[in-house]
Amino acid sequence: MAAGYEGKDIDGFEAAIDENLVEWIQYLQKHGLSYPGMTRKFDIARSIQHDDCYGFQETLEERLPIVEKLAVITELNTILKIISFIPLLRRILPSAQDQYGIGKILGLAQKAVAKRFEPQSKPRNDILGSWLSKGVPRDQAESEMVIALFAGSDTTATSIRATLLYIISNPLIYARLQAEIDAAVATGSISSMVRNGEARKLLYLQACIKEGIRIFPPITALRERVTPPEGDTIRGHYIPGGVNIGLNMRGLLLNEVFGPDPEVFRPERWLDSDPDKLQDMERVHELVFNWGYTRCLGIHLATTMISKFFVEVSSVFTREPSCIQV
Repeated sequence: MAAGYEGKDIDGFEAAIDENLVEWIQYLQKHGLSYPGMTRKFDIARSIQHDDCYGFQETLEERLPIVEKLAVITELNTILKIISFIPLLRRILPSAQDQYGIGKILGLAQKAVAKRFEPQSKPRNDILGSWLSKGVPRDQAESEMVIALFAGSDTTATSIRATLLYIISNPLIYARLQAEIDAAVATGSISSMVRNGEARKLLYLQACIKEGIRIFPPITALRERVTPPEGDTIRGHYIPGGVNIGLNMRGLLLNEVFGPDPEVFRPERWLDSDPDKLQDMERVHELVFNWGYTRCLGIHLATTMISKFFVEVSSVFTREPSCIQV
């Protein structure tokens, strides 16, 4: 599945992201800009729903808090697993036949995958097509689509909003980032619609993104691992077998490895640290995306979208730092 998420075998992978970003910016320009003497109220979160023909965003807003509880209160997962094996009780769980909620999203995923198995269907060059061409089973493709929709969209949006807030509320950081992007535009280092490879070379931008994800992690689930039957020893402490071991993501990302001021949004820490210190920081920061066989496969897709967002928005909507109200 990794190849599909990374776009390695998908022609027009970045073009699809660019198309949606341009559409959103145009919508924002038409409905969200204020002018001298005229202030227009605008809800950025709602703006992405203007073409939400499947009701996905509405479902995400309503149901995601419930899903998040399952990630923290692990006993609920056990209860749901038991319920799923009891025919009489199973009907209370989301179903692909539902007309609303998570069940509706399950149904949409099933229909999208089913179309690829129709006799007249031709292979398509997209993420789903990549999965199926690699032999991903039909039921697994359906499940992965739902996971990608819920886990991928909300976490990426959260990272963008949080990082944007920290940038625009600090005039010095805002000015340095804007200067880097302006210089890249002036020297022709980036295209009119920035390419991911070009955005990766904007070091301060990448430092801002890393720092935003660090100080406001988009997901704080416990990511439990179960100790083996014989138990395990972690940093000198023996843990019996069969015990769920979780992590406090928020606490980890405020660890002293990030310096004496981990609670401060300071992108410079990613540029000023010596190689050994930077490596230690990176190892802790990578835990945001999980580790091992459950590591997030959508890292490349998410970071590509975030990088493009900040370059394009900074290029289109430019303000003087002195105009920012902190």
